[in-house]
Amino acid sequence: MSNLADESVAPLELNITGPIHTTLHPDGSATLVFGGRGISLFPPGTIVLTTGRSVVELDAEGEVISLTNMGFEEDLCVALAG
Repeated sequence: MSNLADESVAPLELNITGPIHTTLHPDGSATLVFGGRGISLFPPGTIVLTTGRSVVELDAEGEVISLTNMGFEEDLCVALAG
């Protein structure tokens, strides 16, 4: 992962091995479960490296209802900013 706006910042090498399980509910809402090491774009506007289990609940419009991280998380935007 690289910061294309600032080439002086060293790129990050990430081992992303975790699965994402998505459950679509009849009402249009969804549950996303991230396991292991993964990249989450929740909350919107962020890029977060998660290790462990993260659960994101979305309403029918795709808005975040809840976000629960059970493990480590790192804001990659901060890391890429240098």
